[in-house]
Amino acid sequence: MNRVSQHEPEHLSLLQQLKGSYATVNMTLLSIIQGVALADLAVVAGANYTQFTLVHWLLVLTMLGLIVTIWNLIMMDAISLIWIPDFGDAALAFGIGAFELLLNHLIPLSLSLWLFCLASASCLEVVGAVFVHRRAKQEAENSRVLRLLSRRQRPGILHGTAGIVLFLLLGLLSVIAGFGSINRGDSMDRLLAVGAALLALVWVASFIFYSIAYWHTVLAYARTGRMPDN
Repeated sequence: MNRVSQHEPEHLSLLQQLKGSYATVNMTLLSIIQGVALADLAVVAGANYTQFTLVHWLLVLTMLGLIVTIWNLIMMDAISLIWIPDFGDAALAFGIGAFELLLNHLIPLSLSLWLFCLASASCLEVVGAVFVHRRAKQEAENSRVLRLLSRRQRPGILHGTAGIVLFLLLGLLSVIAGFGSINRGDSMDRLLAVGAALLALVWVASFIFYSIAYWHTVLAYARTGRMPDN
């Protein structure tokens, strides 16, 4: 028994060290990945801006909003939740980064492919919402904020699912109607392309809105100790 008790503090110290590493590891990894994605977007825009139309700039603005919002969302989790990082965290972070880079480089190439890629990327929002809630439940320190996290999980899943459906339909419509090639087509094709790009921008704007609303709820709870009503 004495041997066990002697090793227990060392074991608990290691456990706390692992849990305490989540914010540092996550923010370091996140900053690198999102920094690369933002720099890549700037390179794509800088190399092609002379050929860009209104649709291209709307896609650039959409990507800028998406990159910033993803950074903000993961930052909120990193400083408000505690868990031990594992391969799943790295896979999700690098998966997001890979989709961001692909979306950046599809901007000057094809609206149809960009929409299909954004539909695939929307799956990561659903996966991320489930992943974060499941991981947070594994640590007792997160018990006080799990109810708040549940309030974010539902809109996250709904928003991601809506993105999958919306952008798959828009991608198929762009192929059928022929407005997937942004630089070609008549005025109606360009109008349809602008409409599709605006819907993507609105979808990202709604992502920003519910992320900010969730964080205000967390801050209100942290300052007052009162759980918001459902």
